[in-house]
Amino acid sequence: MTDLPASPTAHGFRHLDQGRSVHIETPEHVRIGFELAGVGSRAAAVVADVLVLAVTLFVLGLGYAGLRALEVAPVLQGVGRAALIFAGFLSFWGYFFLSEGLFNGRTLGKRWVGVRVIGQGGTPITLQAAALRNLLRIIDLQPAFTGMLGLAFIGLHPRGQRLGDMVAGTVVVRDRGADEAPERLAARSTGMRPQLDPARFDVLARFVARKDTLPAPVRSRLVGRVAEAMGPILDQHPQRLSRPLEELLVELHQEEELRQGGGAAAGAQAVHLVRTQSGVWDEYGALVKRAEKRGLSSLSDTDLTRFTELYREVTSDLARAHTYGASIRLRFELERLAGEGHNLLYRGSGAPSVSLLRWLRQDFPRTFRAQWAFVSISAVLLFGPSLVGYAAVRADPELARQLLPSHMISRAEEAADRLARGDPYVDVPPVQMSVMSSALMTNNLQVSFIATAGGILAGLGSIWILIFNGVHLGSVMALYDLHEAGALIWTFILPHGVLELTAIVISGAAGLVLAEALIRPGRRTRTDSLRHAGRTVLSLVGGTGVLLVLAGLVEGFISPARIDPGLKVGFATVVATLLWAYLLTAGRGRKGATEGPDASLPRTSPV
Repeated sequence: MTDLPASPTAHGFRHLDQGRSVHIETPEHVRIGFELAGVGSRAAAVVADVLVLAVTLFVLGLGYAGLRALEVAPVLQGVGRAALIFAGFLSFWGYFFLSEGLFNGRTLGKRWVGVRVIGQGGTPITLQAAALRNLLRIIDLQPAFTGMLGLAFIGLHPRGQRLGDMVAGTVVVRDRGADEAPERLAARSTGMRPQLDPARFDVLARFVARKDTLPAPVRSRLVGRVAEAMGPILDQHPQRLSRPLEELLVELHQEEELRQGGGAAAGAQAVHLVRTQSGVWDEYGALVKRAEKRGLSSLSDTDLTRFTELYREVTSDLARAHTYGASIRLRFELERLAGEGHNLLYRGSGAPSVSLLRWLRQDFPRTFRAQWAFVSISAVLLFGPSLVGYAAVRADPELARQLLPSHMISRAEEAADRLARGDPYVDVPPVQMSVMSSALMTNNLQVSFIATAGGILAGLGSIWILIFNGVHLGSVMALYDLHEAGALIWTFILPHGVLELTAIVISGAAGLVLAEALIRPGRRTRTDSLRHAGRTVLSLVGGTGVLLVLAGLVEGFISPARIDPGLKVGFATVVATLLWAYLLTAGRGRKGATEGPDASLPRTSPV
């Protein structure tokens, strides 16, 4: 029979496990390990989630089409269509964010595959981290939504982190399965004689230890030879014909491992631990499942006290299992139990709770001022190309046909007549204004998210979007001026443009913050630099989101309305004054206030 390679040493196996895991130390000074999810499992989870998302968007699309065909009141139809547009946006951008942030790092796909997202420190993922990692998802999905960029980073990064994970400070780990530890089998079979003689057990043990490293053809041949060497033991197994031989060999090895009498003291101690404590672990596991479904607050005072007592007992048992040299499966089982309890007890404790209202009143404007240099650069990248586009189209009107879509050209050609008749820039029936508002709002939010996320590409993505939008804006203004209808476009843009253009500038600045963290990490590692910058980026993105929601409401209901142009200009002046007074003065002069990225993160109460 072909000799099997010698089994790896304990040191070598620990090294292999370390390479595939992240480890934390709890406040109880117990080390807990989490096995990192691989490329295959993460890709499978994404495919499942994409299918869920595709079905959701398809159903929403059917609802939108059906609503248009139904004979319902125009107001209800408009509100319904607006709601469906916003639901589609929330599905695309919010599915991963809300699933991971609210359901312990698990989307439906991750739950199906058996993986979840956690913080690098082993704590549950927060809403803020979920927002950051999924803001960058649009970049990780490139090129052309194949996801190859993200998969490449997952495969190459030592912690399996894609770009979004680096910025958010998260990792994706496996939810360990329920494979039974050999100590549990031994505890049930204490006193039974070994079924294999030492020579055959040695062959079986070496095969099980090395089977995962063998080429498939060799492994397949050895399965048959090892099974043949086991004699009638396997032939008499009740599941001999219904289960793969390799599974039966692994199970036989588990049953025999501690019956052989080897490992004496360490094995006996681990088996005794299982025999005396398994009831405690089962009771604790049941409480964990209840708390995971409904939260710790759902437990009664008695159950909560018991949960805390059992958590301390389980972490102590985990420490004993390490001391006793317990099997990897038993240690994994206890690490999983301790990790689940740790996540429940210390969820959200890593950062103080700051209300969204306080963030909006103080922290966002402080962050805006702290990043004035990037805001200024972003403004130049937007308005500089705007002036260039304006001058170029004025000098060569035919250039507009290369820079602008045909419907924009047609609308500009009709603009002078509309201005003469006193018509607005665009006619929107009042009952359809909600549809226009929702469509414009979601489009602008999406553009701002991409502008920020593009900063991770050394700033090139953010710069491109700023320049593109600047050239487009300048070209449109020049085209209307050429048709002597500049007043028409200005009175439409000004009411919402103050908010919208400011938001675009801030989005670009957030992207440039990411770019600096990537290019100039300073004394930090590049990953730490990105994670630190993520706090600032999230605050800026949150602020632009608020501005763009307001801009969408104005653009849908005020900008197209048949209101005196002077009133629209006056409205824009008031909005600009209030906005810039807020950005430049809010949050100043408060005791203990600091203007910088460390005070910039919007937080909700711990989830």
